[in-house]
Amino acid sequence: MIDYFDQYPEFIEQMGAWFSEGKIKSEETVYHGIENAVDAFLGLFEGINKGKMLVKL
Repeated sequence: MIDYFDQYPEFIEQMGAWFSEGKIKSEETVYHGIENAVDAFLGLFEGINKGKMLVKL
């Protein structure tokens, strides 16, 4: 990464554009309610999530 640090601003600009255009998509696993926070946390170690693990309150 440090070898390409000078290209970071260009990278951020291009990735942002691709994300906005829908060329890159992020996946997430969402648990609803604080009562499911423990299950969501443990699920991180079991590999049940795709992308980010979120708990929506």
